[in-house]
Amino acid sequence: MEGYAYRISAAALKSRGLVRITGRGPGWHAQVTPIGQAYLDAPPSAIDQSGPSNNKVRVPPGTSLAVRRGAETQLRADPAPPQNRAQQARVPVIMVPTTLRGAHQFVITTRKAAIGLRAESDGRIRVGPQMGVVHLVLSRPLLRRALLVVQALLRDVIRRGWEVVSHTGTGYGDRPGVAIEIRGHRYPLEIDELTDSLPFTQAEIAAWRTESNWKWEIERRAGKTPPPQLKRKQATGRLRLLLPNGYAGGRATWAEGPRGPLESKLPSVLRTLEQRASADDEAAVKRAHLAEERRREQEAREAQVRRARVENARAERLLAEVAAWRRSIDVRCYLDALEKKLPLPDADERPRLAKWCCWARGWANRSDPSLRTSLIAGLEEEQDLLIDRQY
Repeated sequence: MEGYAYRISAAALKSRGLVRITGRGPGWHAQVTPIGQAYLDAPPSAIDQSGPSNNKVRVPPGTSLAVRRGAETQLRADPAPPQNRAQQARVPVIMVPTTLRGAHQFVITTRKAAIGLRAESDGRIRVGPQMGVVHLVLSRPLLRRALLVVQALLRDVIRRGWEVVSHTGTGYGDRPGVAIEIRGHRYPLEIDELTDSLPFTQAEIAAWRTESNWKWEIERRAGKTPPPQLKRKQATGRLRLLLPNGYAGGRATWAEGPRGPLESKLPSVLRTLEQRASADDEAAVKRAHLAEERRREQEAREAQVRRARVENARAERLLAEVAAWRRSIDVRCYLDALEKKLPLPDADERPRLAKWCCWARGWANRSDPSLRTSLIAGLEEEQDLLIDRQY
């Protein structure tokens, strides 16, 4: 049988004691238990649904008492009571299309980008990373299925009013491709195929031990095996959907396995997107508050610096006025001393000195702020603003 659907069903039957599973990989085997055989002989429709405490299994005559009691015990221990089954029935189901006819433009672009790509050593092709192309790393037989999953997801995203945009990538771990945008927040979408590590062959071990050009390195590798990261990879046929989230935490991957195929996990992907968008909305509000607080603090610092500059400019003007006042006093004292000696010089010198003293006394009076108050600048806002603009 191809695929893993039958193993998933067997795992569900095993949880109810109806099937016994042994082995792994190619040696996987499932066998019906006696309780399971009793269910086969008495289908679920034969179960009495009159009440939780009266559930009974109708088994054929001749069935052993142990099998009968085991079947009834398994029925009473059913982990899905009626109320839980009702809740599970309300879980939304995303229908995956069976054809790519009328697919989203990004799905068509991704399919075209995969044409002609060669498989790598692990059997997978690498589509992207490229703007407008969904980043895929998978084997070619799974390409169509992955595109159908992407189409189903994008269709439901658009139905919810979200947007699907081309993503440029912002740095390490954030590759170009296609992203889902919710209220301004972008979440890149990627799908890859899981791989298994293959054990080293004797030829690979021998080649690794002798591949170095240094004798001491060859001697060091003698008797050792290569590091695990050198093991060859092999595609497993199981898909994984990724919503890279960097270091923000939270769920970012959905891989198919015993709990179900990837198609059944698309509702969980949408719920996670909504939760992540709500968390990013709260983070954006906090960032806006912090930015506003930093802006107010910066304005307060700038205002304080402006006040300091204006205060220093006013102090400089005050000191200049005091210096002018002292200078005028010194000039008048000098002129008083000079005028006392005017009678002593010769008659020819007296007129010249008298004129000089007259002009000097007028200059001292004109430059004295205490006598000519118009020289005092005071608290002139326009001049303070002019000083502030110079910086």
